Amino acid sequence: MKELRTYDESIARFGASQRTVRPLLLSWDLFSMHLQKVFGNTADVRQLASMAQQHHWNFNFETVRDLSYDTVIVVTDAQVNIVFATQNVTGMTGYEPSEMIGKSPKMFQGQATSKTTTKTIRSAISNAQPFETTVVNYRKDGTPYDCAIRSYPIFDVKGRLSHFIAFENAA
Repeated sequence: MKELRTYDESIARFGASQRTVRPLLLSWDLFSMHLQKVFGNTADVRQLASMAQQHHWNFNFETVRDLSYDTVIVVTDAQVNIVFATQNVTGMTGYEPSEMIGKSPKMFQGQATSKTTTKTIRSAISNAQPFETTVVNYRKDGTPYDCAIRSYPIFDVKGRLSHFIAFENAA
Protein backbone atom coordinates (compact mmCIF):
# COMPACT_ATOMS: atom_id res chain seq x y z
CA MET A 1 0.00 0.00 0.00
CA LYS A 2 3.04 2.24 0.06
CA GLU A 3 2.41 2.80 -3.64
CA LEU A 4 -0.98 4.36 -2.85
CA ARG A 5 0.59 6.77 -0.38
CA THR A 6 3.19 7.79 -2.96
CA TYR A 7 0.42 8.20 -5.53
CA ASP A 8 -1.67 10.32 -3.11
CA GLU A 9 1.27 12.54 -2.26
CA SER A 10 2.17 13.03 -5.93
CA ILE A 11 -1.41 13.89 -6.85
CA ALA A 12 -1.68 16.28 -3.90
CA ARG A 13 1.54 18.06 -4.94
CA PHE A 14 0.32 18.29 -8.52
CA GLY A 15 -3.09 19.59 -7.43
CA ALA A 16 -1.49 22.21 -5.20
CA SER A 17 0.58 23.45 -8.13
CA GLN A 18 -2.51 23.96 -10.32
CA ARG A 19 -4.87 26.89 -10.31
CA THR A 20 -7.96 24.75 -10.08
CA VAL A 21 -10.56 24.00 -7.45
CA ARG A 22 -11.50 20.68 -9.02
CA PRO A 23 -11.09 18.07 -6.27
CA LEU A 24 -8.88 15.06 -6.80
CA LEU A 25 -9.94 11.59 -5.71
CA LEU A 26 -6.48 10.64 -4.54
CA SER A 27 -6.23 6.85 -4.47
CA TRP A 28 -9.83 6.15 -5.40
CA ASP A 29 -8.99 5.10 -8.98
CA LEU A 30 -6.43 2.56 -7.78
CA PHE A 31 -8.64 1.40 -4.92
CA SER A 32 -11.65 0.89 -7.19
CA MET A 33 -9.54 -1.40 -9.41
CA HIS A 34 -8.71 -3.42 -6.28
CA LEU A 35 -12.40 -3.56 -5.31
CA GLN A 36 -13.34 -4.87 -8.75
CA LYS A 37 -10.85 -7.71 -8.33
CA VAL A 38 -12.10 -8.50 -4.81
CA PHE A 39 -15.84 -8.24 -5.40
CA GLY A 40 -16.23 -8.71 -9.11
CA ASN A 41 -19.41 -6.62 -8.81
CA THR A 42 -18.63 -3.64 -10.97
CA ALA A 43 -22.05 -2.06 -10.25
CA ASP A 44 -21.12 -1.69 -6.56
CA VAL A 45 -17.72 -0.27 -7.46
CA ARG A 46 -19.22 2.17 -9.97
CA GLN A 47 -21.75 3.36 -7.40
CA LEU A 48 -19.02 3.90 -4.79
CA ALA A 49 -16.88 5.73 -7.33
CA SER A 50 -19.81 7.94 -8.23
CA MET A 51 -20.43 8.77 -4.57
CA ALA A 52 -16.76 9.55 -4.06
CA GLN A 53 -16.75 11.92 -7.01
CA GLN A 54 -20.10 13.53 -6.23
CA HIS A 55 -19.17 14.26 -2.62
CA HIS A 56 -15.50 15.09 -3.30
CA TRP A 57 -14.22 12.45 -0.90
CA ASN A 58 -10.75 12.96 0.46
CA PHE A 59 -10.01 9.55 1.93
CA ASN A 60 -6.73 7.70 2.21
CA PHE A 61 -7.69 4.23 1.03
CA GLU A 62 -4.30 2.95 2.19
CA THR A 63 -5.96 2.49 5.57
CA VAL A 64 -8.13 -0.26 4.09
CA ARG A 65 -6.43 -3.61 4.04
CA ASP A 66 -7.21 -7.28 3.84
CA LEU A 67 -10.48 -7.04 1.96
CA SER A 68 -11.93 -10.34 0.84
CA TYR A 69 -14.86 -11.36 -1.33
CA ASP A 70 -17.06 -11.60 1.78
CA THR A 71 -16.23 -8.09 3.05
CA VAL A 72 -19.34 -5.96 3.11
CA ILE A 73 -19.03 -2.21 2.58
CA VAL A 74 -21.62 0.04 4.21
CA VAL A 75 -21.59 3.82 3.73
CA THR A 76 -23.58 6.19 5.90
CA ASP A 77 -24.07 9.90 5.59
CA ALA A 78 -22.73 12.24 8.28
CA GLN A 79 -25.95 11.70 10.28
CA VAL A 80 -25.24 7.93 10.24
CA ASN A 81 -28.08 6.92 7.95
CA ILE A 82 -27.19 4.13 5.51
CA VAL A 83 -26.83 5.44 1.96
CA PHE A 84 -25.05 2.47 0.35
CA ALA A 85 -24.31 -1.20 0.96
CA THR A 86 -22.63 -3.70 -1.32
CA GLN A 87 -24.81 -6.44 -2.76
CA ASN A 88 -23.06 -9.10 -0.68
CA VAL A 89 -24.62 -7.62 2.48
CA THR A 90 -27.57 -9.95 1.93
CA GLY A 91 -25.43 -13.03 2.60
CA MET A 92 -24.28 -11.61 5.95
CA THR A 93 -27.48 -9.96 7.20
CA GLY A 94 -30.39 -11.32 5.19
CA TYR A 95 -31.32 -7.76 4.20
CA GLU A 96 -31.24 -6.50 0.64
CA PRO A 97 -29.32 -3.22 0.32
CA SER A 98 -32.55 -1.43 -0.64
CA GLU A 99 -34.11 -2.46 2.70
CA MET A 100 -31.29 -0.73 4.59
CA ILE A 101 -31.14 2.61 2.76
CA GLY A 102 -32.19 5.50 4.98
CA LYS A 103 -31.99 3.46 8.17
CA SER A 104 -29.48 3.57 10.98
CA PRO A 105 -27.03 0.70 11.51
CA LYS A 106 -28.78 0.36 14.88
CA MET A 107 -31.30 -1.75 12.95
CA PHE A 108 -28.88 -4.67 13.42
CA GLN A 109 -28.65 -4.35 17.21
CA GLY A 110 -30.56 -6.47 19.69
CA GLN A 111 -30.62 -8.00 23.13
CA ALA A 112 -27.07 -9.42 23.09
CA THR A 113 -25.51 -6.28 21.59
CA SER A 114 -23.06 -4.87 24.13
CA LYS A 115 -23.99 -1.43 25.45
CA THR A 116 -20.31 -0.81 26.14
CA THR A 117 -19.41 -1.55 22.53
CA THR A 118 -22.20 0.64 21.16
CA LYS A 119 -21.14 3.45 23.48
CA THR A 120 -17.57 3.17 22.13
CA ILE A 121 -18.89 3.25 18.56
CA ARG A 122 -21.08 6.29 19.28
CA SER A 123 -18.14 8.11 20.83
CA ALA A 124 -15.92 7.43 17.80
CA ILE A 125 -18.65 8.59 15.44
CA SER A 126 -19.35 11.73 17.50
CA ASN A 127 -15.66 12.59 17.35
CA ALA A 128 -15.33 11.65 13.65
CA GLN A 129 -12.68 9.07 14.54
CA PRO A 130 -12.00 5.68 12.94
CA PHE A 131 -12.78 2.60 15.00
CA GLU A 132 -12.37 -1.15 14.84
CA THR A 133 -14.49 -3.48 16.94
CA THR A 134 -16.63 -6.59 16.93
CA VAL A 135 -20.29 -6.28 17.83
CA VAL A 136 -23.13 -8.77 18.11
CA ASN A 137 -25.57 -7.94 15.32
CA TYR A 138 -28.79 -9.62 14.25
CA ARG A 139 -29.80 -10.92 10.85
CA LYS A 140 -33.19 -10.26 9.33
CA ASP A 141 -34.37 -13.66 10.61
CA GLY A 142 -33.34 -12.71 14.18
CA THR A 143 -30.25 -14.89 14.47
CA PRO A 144 -27.23 -13.20 16.08
CA TYR A 145 -23.78 -13.04 14.53
CA ASP A 146 -20.48 -11.41 15.44
CA CYS A 147 -19.74 -8.54 13.08
CA ALA A 148 -16.15 -7.30 12.80
CA ILE A 149 -16.28 -3.64 11.78
CA ARG A 150 -13.55 -1.28 10.59
CA SER A 151 -15.07 2.16 10.12
CA TYR A 152 -13.56 5.44 8.98
CA PRO A 153 -14.89 8.96 8.66
CA ILE A 154 -14.66 10.38 5.16
CA PHE A 155 -14.04 14.07 4.72
CA ASP A 156 -14.43 16.19 1.61
CA VAL A 157 -11.55 18.16 0.15
CA LYS A 158 -12.48 21.14 2.36
CA GLY A 159 -12.09 19.01 5.48
CA ARG A 160 -15.81 18.72 6.25
CA LEU A 161 -17.24 15.40 7.42
CA SER A 162 -19.01 13.84 4.45
CA HIS A 163 -19.71 10.17 5.21
CA PHE A 164 -18.59 7.16 7.20
CA ILE A 165 -17.44 3.99 5.45
CA ALA A 166 -17.43 0.63 7.19
CA PHE A 167 -15.79 -2.61 6.09
CA GLU A 168 -17.56 -5.50 7.77
CA ASN A 169 -17.15 -9.25 8.01
CA ALA A 170 -19.04 -11.92 9.91
CA ALA A 171 -16.53 -12.98 12.56
